[in-house]
Amino acid sequence: MNHRLILFFICVISAAVGLMETVSGIVGFFRHDSTGDVRALLICAAVTLVAGAAGCIAFRPRTEQHRKAGLREGYAVAAFGWLAASILGGLPFLFVAGMPWYDAFFESVSGFTTTGAALIHRGYHLTNGSVLTDGVESLSRGVVFWRALESWLGGMGIVVLALAVLPMFNRGGQMLYNAETPGLKSSDTQIAPRITSSAKILWLIYVGLTACEVVLLRFAGMDLYEAVCNSFTTISTGGFCTRQDSIAAFHSTPITLIVMFFMFISGVNFYLHVRLLSGKTLSYFRDEEFRVYTSILAGVSCIIAVALLLQGDAYNVTAEQGFLSSMAVVGRAFRDAAFQSVSLMTSTGFAIGDYCLWPSIAVALLLGISVIGGCGGSTSGGLKCVRALLVWRQSLTEVKHNIFPQLVTGVYLNNIRLKAPAVQKTVAFFAAYMGVILLFALLIPAVCPECTWESAVSISITSLSNVGPGAAQVGPACDFDWLSPAAKLLSAFEMLIGRLELFTILVLFLPSFWRK
Repeated sequence: MNHRLILFFICVISAAVGLMETVSGIVGFFRHDSTGDVRALLICAAVTLVAGAAGCIAFRPRTEQHRKAGLREGYAVAAFGWLAASILGGLPFLFVAGMPWYDAFFESVSGFTTTGAALIHRGYHLTNGSVLTDGVESLSRGVVFWRALESWLGGMGIVVLALAVLPMFNRGGQMLYNAETPGLKSSDTQIAPRITSSAKILWLIYVGLTACEVVLLRFAGMDLYEAVCNSFTTISTGGFCTRQDSIAAFHSTPITLIVMFFMFISGVNFYLHVRLLSGKTLSYFRDEEFRVYTSILAGVSCIIAVALLLQGDAYNVTAEQGFLSSMAVVGRAFRDAAFQSVSLMTSTGFAIGDYCLWPSIAVALLLGISVIGGCGGSTSGGLKCVRALLVWRQSLTEVKHNIFPQLVTGVYLNNIRLKAPAVQKTVAFFAAYMGVILLFALLIPAVCPECTWESAVSISITSLSNVGPGAAQVGPACDFDWLSPAAKLLSAFEMLIGRLELFTILVLFLPSFWRK
């Protein structure tokens, strides 16, 4: 194993985290944070940046041999790089915000993995005895900005960012890229001949989408600071909002629709965005995964909207209401249903209200689509639509084989017959995904007696799928602070497993991985 390359990349990632923490400290200064908070944040940044830079110098690959990366190096860089970033990214929460170390680590992992599972709530107690009376709105602006910036860095991937700025890697970089990026990988989705060029293109599109959302949110009435922070966590599908009550706190239909549109776009395979920019405007509709993604969202949104209207309550339509008033209620039901469906399927986790108060079928559907997730190659979490589609088609194929044993068939995607190993890997991923959900649903109640079985299942699903809010005790009106420290660490570990798509972490537990 190329230990020098692994240590070098971990140090590059650490230096990048330190640099971004410095930016957060500068933002805090201009947003009039207290001198003590700005100083503490800049000290955290300086320690992280200096340590990372020193490691980069010490472990810089000096020969072609040092730059070679295989599968093991790719897995190790992704796993330990993300762990290092999460630990160092937790320093501002520990030393500036004053959170306990396990809460700081949980919050940092939740940010980098774009989970958006929040511990902070109104009445949250800090280690110095003070209380956050307004929840996240009571934090210093620099820390809130860092919270959003973590999600933005993790959305596209910190290893992909490192590859984009380091021109020395090409063939070896492919292994590093594959270990971090979500979804199925094939030569058909290779963006550019050189992996460093692919990483740059992805990051340019990512930055461009973020800038577009910032501009639109400013036009919709949001101030620049909040527009930037909320754009960071929308494009990354992270879901950390600058307001304690999430997007619902803005009470603005234009803001809601803008955020919903960019959540939807961020849940689409970025390869399709590249094809759009190259003039292939019909690529979206020719892609089977995109059609499945939009169909699921449209269907689930309509079912939930109808359920809300039938339930009445806040979406009650009566004979006494005028036509325009009735249509306004119907429109609001469809808007809220669509927003929450897009938010959970893309694993963003923004809330338009407490959907746990909605009809049971709505809650069940929202949890179901949060497991499926968005498209492969997007910033969203979950199983991914393409895998769900392939598992469904493979299941149908097996049913047909039971009826017609001599039938020769296969699994197709975009009119291309997939090879057996690709299908087998997808089915194995699905089985492992369900197994990890079950495992952590059993472990969390074992270390947290207050956790009900419904909450345990919800926590496991939302952690592995990097969604954030779930149901029961971790619904959108609740938080994760009531969990025991051990349960918080288990949930954070499951977030890392989900963000790195299971196998990148799970292979580290194989003894054969460490053998020469």
